[in-house]
Amino acid sequence: MLKSMMDNLTETEADVTPQWCVDETQVEEGKEAAEVAWEESSDIDDSSSSDDSDFLRSTQRANITTRRILERNLPFHQSKNTLSIGNHNKSALKKMAWFIYHHDWFHLYLRLPTYASVLIFLSLWTSMILVFAGLYIAIDKSHPGDCGLSFTDDDGSIKYGSAFAFSLETTTTVGYGLPGDSNAFFENCPSVQVCIYFHMVLSMMFNAFLFSFFFARLSRCEQRAIQVIFSDKAIVKREFTKDGICRYKLDVRAYDIDSPHPIVETHVRIYAIKHTPLLMGVSANDEGYHDLKFSPMRVENPNDELGAMLYISAPHIISHHIGMYSPICPPEKKAFAEGGRVPIKSGFVVDSAGFRLRELDSHVETRTGLQCTVCGETYGTYKNLVRHIEQNKRLEANDGVPIIDSHQELNVQKIFKRGESYDRCHSSYGIMDDSNNENAGCYDQFKKHFKECNLEILVIIEGIDPMMSGTFQAMQSYAFEDIVYGGEFAPCMLSDQQEGIAKVDLKRFHKIVR
Repeated sequence: MLKSMMDNLTETEADVTPQWCVDETQVEEGKEAAEVAWEESSDIDDSSSSDDSDFLRSTQRANITTRRILERNLPFHQSKNTLSIGNHNKSALKKMAWFIYHHDWFHLYLRLPTYASVLIFLSLWTSMILVFAGLYIAIDKSHPGDCGLSFTDDDGSIKYGSAFAFSLETTTTVGYGLPGDSNAFFENCPSVQVCIYFHMVLSMMFNAFLFSFFFARLSRCEQRAIQVIFSDKAIVKREFTKDGICRYKLDVRAYDIDSPHPIVETHVRIYAIKHTPLLMGVSANDEGYHDLKFSPMRVENPNDELGAMLYISAPHIISHHIGMYSPICPPEKKAFAEGGRVPIKSGFVVDSAGFRLRELDSHVETRTGLQCTVCGETYGTYKNLVRHIEQNKRLEANDGVPIIDSHQELNVQKIFKRGESYDRCHSSYGIMDDSNNENAGCYDQFKKHFKECNLEILVIIEGIDPMMSGTFQAMQSYAFEDIVYGGEFAPCMLSDQQEGIAKVDLKRFHKIVR
């Protein structure tokens, strides 16, 4: 039994290593599978223009080389919420096996399949009856004729069949049909009384444990996560604020199918996982070991500063702002920021000091993310920083302040306009004009970056089941081939006038329109 539990905790080297190895054959098969899957897909709305439809389709013709941490192994493009991470070096875990077994055996049993746990407890229960049947035989033999457990026979002791029946009656407390001519209280045989006492104590403890175990099994809230569904695709899109600030967002959609019974305290977390070391062989030593980091991604909607609380009894769009601090922002976007954004290495951006900040907080001036390189004054938006520099240049010129090491050295047009003009027409595949098509060339750097680092985005929704008051997690994985560039999720809510309720059209839940 312990060995079976260890097998659940450990994997052999042959089981682990190939998980992350992608050879040329697998890559080619992945390419073919991607082409076939995309041709059969109907999630992109064909009612849009042919150019837009072709653009969306072209973005999905990806080379599938990503090995997911979270496999999509349920219908409707969903996941079983089981991570593909195992334990290596079985010999080392053997040393911990008994420690784990003695200190956390209850959870080890809970993780066993139901049929296995039922067989184990049935075996233990039967073994207890057999052991006490043997004890009753031994007691009856040691006190021949006194205990009255058997009819008069050659050796004067109870037979094993009768002893088993007596032990079973004691365990199940169904009442005695007493063997032999004994009375109901065994006054002449205190040994039987003592044995029955400990038998009943053990039986009650076993029944109590059995009840708690199966209650824990049946009341697990993990399966509640199956009713929380995610969109098949994630959308990366560009938009402009009223101030003309260009920004990129990552959107996914989630919905709780059991909407009449809302989940309590629902909140969301997002992580970026880069599989580049797994595929490129980058490691810190010759043995191929590396770190696989789950980089947190700040959530814009719902606002993670307010706990990222959301209500998914209706379809809800979850958004991440791909700012300069985002772990999925391409290096080119950080170096040459566009439209109202300042490059992160310009010297005017406040150092994050290792914290995962949100650039949009600076846009609305809830945090001062920009600083003057001359006087150190901090501002939230680049427009206010430009005003500060221009005003101080006029004052310093009027006061005759030397140009060197003053605001007069700063060329605002050169510093703050280069990124805007550069990124508007720059593409990793060349220079192109996107004046007629907003999406042309805007996403090339994202495609290149996501593909090179084999990006996987892990979305986790946590909540409390109101019926059993248990916490559960629903998870979804988005790899390179699961990302659409441009577009929005199609509306999927409709009002049923006859029934007077709102309904969700699940056929449109995954649909993306332009």
